[in-house]
Amino acid sequence: MNTEVADWIEVDESRYNQIKRRYSGIDSRSVLIEMSLSPYDVPSLVRGDYDEESKKFVIDFKYIDSEDTTDMTLDDHVTAFVGSGSGRIYSLLIDTMALGASSVSLKIVEEAVHQDAEKALNKMALDGAAYILSSGTSSRHRKQKNNSKNYSVLQEIVRDYWPDLKQDLRTAR
Repeated sequence: MNTEVADWIEVDESRYNQIKRRYSGIDSRSVLIEMSLSPYDVPSLVRGDYDEESKKFVIDFKYIDSEDTTDMTLDDHVTAFVGSGSGRIYSLLIDTMALGASSVSLKIVEEAVHQDAEKALNKMALDGAAYILSSGTSSRHRKQKNNSKNYSVLQEIVRDYWPDLKQDLRTAR
């Protein structure tokens, strides 16, 4: 049984927070505009951990600061914990039992978990102003603050750090 919590992996924040430059127009009066993400929207740490009790693979993100979170059901087997004020994703929980993880090979499970994380983050990035069903005690829809830039960055981080994140999934089997 896996009782240890996975170690945090340091994220190279500069890799995901590139300054983008463009001119406001094409004539001589155009202004150079520089844009970058807030350092508060790029996590500094990430980890992947398999929770034996719930049979869920959890991807956690740690930021400069923290806040209260709200759980949101993204699909049948992916739940996100999202910052109540910022809309940042703090955790993704992927139900490995719903994937049939006990009856398929590890490679297929790893691929399915990775695809589910990618799909969930992509949905959140594209679904900007959509109402998302809360998985709390109430079954009504509510407006959740959107932070699509954060979701896009997390997609890249999960993709880039997946070889390290999935290690705990391997030890759980």
